[in-house]
Amino acid sequence: MSHIARTCACLAVLALSASSQPAKIPHGTVELISSVNSIQPGTPFQAGLLFKLEPGWHIYWKNPGDSGLPPRLSWRLPEGLKTGEIAWPAPKRLPVGSLLDYGYDGTVLLPIPIESDHKLPLQPQTLSANLRVLVCRESCIPGKANLTLTLPVRATSPESAREHAALFAEAKAAQPKPLPADWKVEPVADASQIELVLKGVPESAAPSFIPAQNGLIRNAAPQHLETRNGSLHLTLKRPEDAAGRVQSLAGLLVTEEGDRTVAYTVETPVAMAAQSPAPARVSQPKSNPTIPAVLILAFGGGIILNLMPCVFPVLSIKVIGLIDHAHGERKTIQTSAVLYTLGVLVSFWVLVAVLLGLRGAGRNLGWGFQLQSPGFVAFLICLLFVLGLSLIGTFEIGASLMSAGGGLTTRGKYSSSFFTGVLATVVATPCTAPLMGVAVGFALAQSAVICTLVFTSMALGLAFPFLLLSLFPSLSRYLPRPGAWMETIKQVLAFPLFLTVIWLLWVLGQQVGINDIAALLVVLLVLSIAAWMAGRWPQSRMTKTAALLLGIAAVSYSSVALTHAEANITRSSALPSNLKWEAFTPEKLAAYRASGKPVLIDFTAAWCLTCQVNDRVVFHSPQVESYLNKSDIALLRADWTSYDPKITDFLASFGRSGIPFYVVYGSKPEAAPVTLPDGLLTPGVFLDSLHRANL
Repeated sequence: MSHIARTCACLAVLALSASSQPAKIPHGTVELISSVNSIQPGTPFQAGLLFKLEPGWHIYWKNPGDSGLPPRLSWRLPEGLKTGEIAWPAPKRLPVGSLLDYGYDGTVLLPIPIESDHKLPLQPQTLSANLRVLVCRESCIPGKANLTLTLPVRATSPESAREHAALFAEAKAAQPKPLPADWKVEPVADASQIELVLKGVPESAAPSFIPAQNGLIRNAAPQHLETRNGSLHLTLKRPEDAAGRVQSLAGLLVTEEGDRTVAYTVETPVAMAAQSPAPARVSQPKSNPTIPAVLILAFGGGIILNLMPCVFPVLSIKVIGLIDHAHGERKTIQTSAVLYTLGVLVSFWVLVAVLLGLRGAGRNLGWGFQLQSPGFVAFLICLLFVLGLSLIGTFEIGASLMSAGGGLTTRGKYSSSFFTGVLATVVATPCTAPLMGVAVGFALAQSAVICTLVFTSMALGLAFPFLLLSLFPSLSRYLPRPGAWMETIKQVLAFPLFLTVIWLLWVLGQQVGINDIAALLVVLLVLSIAAWMAGRWPQSRMTKTAALLLGIAAVSYSSVALTHAEANITRSSALPSNLKWEAFTPEKLAAYRASGKPVLIDFTAAWCLTCQVNDRVVFHSPQVESYLNKSDIALLRADWTSYDPKITDFLASFGRSGIPFYVVYGSKPEAAPVTLPDGLLTPGVFLDSLHRANL
């Protein structure tokens, strides 16, 4: 390349060095810019999202307020560059009807710190980011943009980008500042309000507060300021559904200093004032439950899980073994029950470890999350299908195809005990039994130790009926004696497993396309051939090996292929409905609340059997359909069949991580939401709950 060509190339890079091309978003543009014209290895710098919005439209702060979502970035950076969190400028208060949001309008720059490694090569580096943003006025429009920024790398000190210097300086000036040393903020909270005692803050500063925590205060409520005992007292109203103590307070103390507004960072513990109990609302606890109470709830919920339709088909396997062992030696009964309990406990501990690990990685998941994975659902279908074939007599698990797994437990009479405990846990997690909602929501919000204790208590509840028989063998006299009739019953009990397979195929059909379902049916055919081979020639080692390899290949193919299958966007109800449901989004909820329209949200999923029962018993009943059609209630359905972070986060805001869950918003936008009873419902209970919620 000639000297002139190299010079032109360098000039071209410099022309792109400070900014990318503006990208179009709804009612505005966004551009990725830089505080420098070049990078020096080992020297940090700043990138920035430069938004230019049309009049009346806005984007959101990290705490959006009563509605909305903050901008979200997904970076693709060359090796040697690392980004930090957005350095959020202090937001504006943005009233929307009777709601209040926090965000930015007009032109705003969101700076992002970038670290560079001292070994960064001296060649142009390209920063790429995928942006998702919500742009709102009275209505909200989601937007996205792919942004790139190319900067040369030089060994000398980088030169600031002059064309953007004023923007970065303005953004720096708008950053919240540390609280002055002679100012003190001492929060005191009760059930209805948080009072900030401001010491050293001049009354002329007219301080107000913007929370960094969503749900901490009623954003649109007036903030009352008065002077008492030589200090300013700023009173903030808590939401009507606020429960329990406030551990800490984080946000911005906004003051007026001359002709400018200055924000100071506040992060401090909160003292709780003595308070009288708040009036009870429908199914909404008003205080944090104690750990012993939650452990009891978890244990009771585990016991009730044995009666749930998710678990019963699997427990039918254990029933046969229990009857077979019941009139034998006491040691036999105890060993079988202990192995079953161990299988349940180990499975729950693995589930907790996965939940805590993903929570630590920033992923918010809920109870039954594994059935949101098409690959796992496919694996479970294959597993239950093979178990059904074994029960019906096609082959013997302990003697052939599944004998390789027998070593994980014990041999002979106990071969299925541990494995049945594992399987019972796997199929129990889509169910949320009565008493479990509070326990699971509480557990997932606590430390790893408390979370593990709660789930251990739930596991012991699930295994308790079998443990009870092992501790008190005299109870076994109430069970029938084993005999030839058991073989017939065992074969009959295969059919609940096949029904479970049909249900899981329907669940999978809500997640993937018809071609994937057809492929899985072929896999089931291959598994039936492998099972037939194992049962037809049980003594042939070559046949057993071939059958085992064939089965492993089929299950592996279905699990891996469906893990990467495209999600089926549309769902259809199994039964026609006269109700007009809309898909839930936080923006749609905010729009309805702003217009004063009451809203009912149904959190459901195809894999949640309790949800499906309630859908048919309640929402397809003539009296409920008639009532909801005549009322002015907007109906939103939050479908959690596949993982949706918006639904997960919304559930978490209510302290819930499982479904079914029903929440109602009244016609007054400032009114707190009301949760309805979870678990199995009847039309009468549902309508009575709506009446008690004044709807």
